[in-house]
Amino acid sequence: MAGTMRAAHGSPLIVNADGSTEALERIPFEQDVSDATRYDEAWLQKVIFQNPEVLPVTEIDRSFAPALPVAREVPTAAGSIDVVLASPTGYVTLIETKLWRNPEARRTVVGQIIEYAKEFAKWTPGDLESALKRSLGYAATGDLYTYLQRDSRDVSQQDFSDTLALNLERGRLLLLLVGDGIRESVQEIAEYLQRFAQLQFTLGLVDLAVYQRNDGSRLLVPRVVSRTREVTRAVIRIEGVGAGIVAHVDASPETERGTSGSERFTLNEGDFMSQLERESGPAARAIVVEILDFMREVELVADFKQSSFTARLPNPAGGSAFSLFNVDTNGTIVFGYLRTQLERHGLPLQVQEKYANTVAREFRVATDKWGYPNSVSFKKFRENPAALKAAVIEVVAALRTTEA
Repeated sequence: MAGTMRAAHGSPLIVNADGSTEALERIPFEQDVSDATRYDEAWLQKVIFQNPEVLPVTEIDRSFAPALPVAREVPTAAGSIDVVLASPTGYVTLIETKLWRNPEARRTVVGQIIEYAKEFAKWTPGDLESALKRSLGYAATGDLYTYLQRDSRDVSQQDFSDTLALNLERGRLLLLLVGDGIRESVQEIAEYLQRFAQLQFTLGLVDLAVYQRNDGSRLLVPRVVSRTREVTRAVIRIEGVGAGIVAHVDASPETERGTSGSERFTLNEGDFMSQLERESGPAARAIVVEILDFMREVELVADFKQSSFTARLPNPAGGSAFSLFNVDTNGTIVFGYLRTQLERHGLPLQVQEKYANTVAREFRVATDKWGYPNSVSFKKFRENPAALKAAVIEVVAALRTTEA
């Protein structure tokens, strides 16, 4: 079992252009605001809804990113959910903003958000959209799919609806408790979660520190305190739908020790394929088999994780391997990390730039501010599998030549 993991914020210091400094004071989180220097749940909910990027969703579970704002105060039979976010691929995030003061309050808050997840698991996508439209500040002007795909149409409406329906049915949700003073022991959380073995959720605790500047502006500093993937717990199989849900607890999965001393789930190829089919459908299996076969041909190693595997090239000169891409169980191929690894080894960044440009050009996707191409859906890969293979062969040859 993992040990205690605490969020220890230092005091931020603003260094101005003229060399002067400004020490920031942390603002206490209060249920009732009595003066302008404090903030409450309503203020925090609004900030998160308008700026969801303040939450480290990718760090907790990249399947749920990008998390776009959908609605506030969403009604369920268990109460209203503070904030609901959703991704263009059909993954939903539920957020509760709370104080985190005493053990009884902790258990209540954790239990409350899990009750919300249980209610979501009874819904169809139509039920969800109906509830969202009855909520405060529903962001979409039309249907949910069109709203979430406003910047991209990589996901078809059928694929989105199927993924959303499956995620709701299985309780595949990201639950985030966000607030001030969240400093829970991972072990205590793990022991408490054993009582809620009904859903395939990921629970993240985020301590969001708020600091006041002299001019009245505020600085928000988020920090992940813990997440359930760092805790050894049972794998839950869900059978039935709606009120007829039955949970079956299987044996705990194999774990590996993380760099922080925490334990996290690992999957072998068979486990990954099973989860892949649950999330992305049977057709996704053939695509991943093709990718794995190709990786073996060019001597890449598959490093299986919680909901993805990384294609790694062993470093010819020794040391850490190069990460070329990730394949996620949500049906996407994600590119990243190589630039940082090249910098660490003192190797030319042109290798990454050429690789990224090739992928972006062949799959018609943009690159982000760090030069990484945006993720490629299985649909795009299926249309042009040779493009990925050619780009990988090219970068593998460049890396082997550079390190030779």
